[in-house]
Amino acid sequence: MEKQYIRSERAHFMCPNMHFGILAYMDGKPDFSKVRSSLDRLSEAHPFLRSKMKYDEGSTDIFYDVGDRSAIEVNERESIDSLWADYNKIGEKEWNVFENGLLKVFIYPVGEKMKILFVAHHLLGDGKCLLELVNEFANLYVQGIKPVFAQERLIQGIEDFPDKSDLTGVSKYLVRYLNKQWKKEQHLVSYEEYAKFAEEFARSNPVSHEVIRIDKQECISMRKYCKEHGITVNDLLMAKMYTAMQVNKIIIAAVTMKRHLLLRQ
Repeated sequence: MEKQYIRSERAHFMCPNMHFGILAYMDGKPDFSKVRSSLDRLSEAHPFLRSKMKYDEGSTDIFYDVGDRSAIEVNERESIDSLWADYNKIGEKEWNVFENGLLKVFIYPVGEKMKILFVAHHLLGDGKCLLELVNEFANLYVQGIKPVFAQERLIQGIEDFPDKSDLTGVSKYLVRYLNKQWKKEQHLVSYEEYAKFAEEFARSNPVSHEVIRIDKQECISMRKYCKEHGITVNDLLMAKMYTAMQVNKIIIAAVTMKRHLLLRQ
C-alpha cells in the first residue's frame, strides 16, 4: 500500500482530546471471543485500523504505518457501570498515536445482549466514518456479512479538495493572521513537547459530560433545517452550545493550503 501522509489532518495530530465515541447496542449474545475475531476481520478490510503513526526517516513528515495485524485496543468489562469512567480515562493522558492504534473498543454485557463503546482518534476519521465502521461491525457480528476491503486514500494536494472548500470571511482572516505570527516564531513543536502540554492541559481543564437525548423527529428536523440554510449539523450544534447551553469557549481547528495549523479558542 502506498504511504499515506498526514497533511490536511495535521490539526488532529496535536490537539488534546481528539477522540469521540459511539455506543452501540448489539442485538446478539455477548461473546468476547467473537467480538475480537469480528474486529480482526474489520481491520483486514480497513488498513488504518492496523496502523500507528510514524515519522519518515530523517524528516518531520508523518504517515500511517500500516501493520499486518489489528491495532484495535479491546477492553472487556463486567457491567455498563464503568462506561463514563472508561471514556473519561482516555482523556486524562495523551493518546500516543505512535505507540497505540486509532480505535479503542469497550465491551459491556447487558443481560443476554451487550453494548459496545467504539472510541476513535480523529486521525482514523470523522463521525460518519466511525458510524460506518460500527454498522459494518454490527452486520458482521449479528448477520455474518463480511466487510468489503476499502483502500485508504487521504487528501494529497490542493487538487483533491472539493470546489468552494476554501475558508471565507473571518475564518480566512484569522488563519492568515495567525500563520504570519507562526512564521515569525520559527519554532517547530516536537511531539514530546506537545504530549507534555496535552497532559498538563487535561489536568488543569477537567472534562464533564452532559447527556442529551434527541428523538428521531427532532433529528429529522435538525437535518432539514441545516439543508435549508446551507449549514452543517456541527454548525447547528455549536450555535446551540453558545445560545442554549451558554458555552463561551469552543476550540476550533483549521488547516490552510500550505499546511500551516491554526488552533484558536
